[in-house]
Amino acid sequence: LSRKELTGSFSLVLNLTKLSYLALSHNQLSGTLPSSLLTMPSLTYLNLHGNDLTGSIEFDNLSTTTFSLQHMNLGNNHFEGKIIEPISKLINLKHLDLSFLNTSSPFDLRLFSSLKSLLYLDLSGNSISPASLDTNLYNIPTNLEVLFLSGCGITKFPNILKILEKLEVIGMSNNRIKG
Repeated sequence: LSRKELTGSFSLVLNLTKLSYLALSHNQLSGTLPSSLLTMPSLTYLNLHGNDLTGSIEFDNLSTTTFSLQHMNLGNNHFEGKIIEPISKLINLKHLDLSFLNTSSPFDLRLFSSLKSLLYLDLSGNSISPASLDTNLYNIPTNLEVLFLSGCGITKFPNILKILEKLEVIGMSNNRIKG
């Protein structure tokens, strides 16, 4: 259902409890992203790239939740407030795209440390906390194979790259790295 000029919210989708794949990218969906969408029992793939989603993400009742989501793309939206911390609870994620979110605060890479299965991470176009690029190197998923940090305002080559032994693709264009 990508590129269909869909509008509205997710109320109808939330009743589809056996849904495993949901691609609604490049539509005109707006409003907040309900946490119940991210915790649907069978949902493994979610692509909401390029909509007009706003607000933060809050998880209720985490102790009773099983997270099935493995692929999530929320890039090119307008989230505010808490987004990374709740996403760090989705421990089965393998692919995560949060590029160009236009958030007001920098991303702290340490919040991704719980995502041990993560292979693909795209944070392009967002501000990255400089401290998270250098301190306690083992606070990020070390299985990453693909990492995009293009246009993140990075000014020096990140120390975190030293421990990413499985990294096959890295994108760091449009930064201000000197040296």
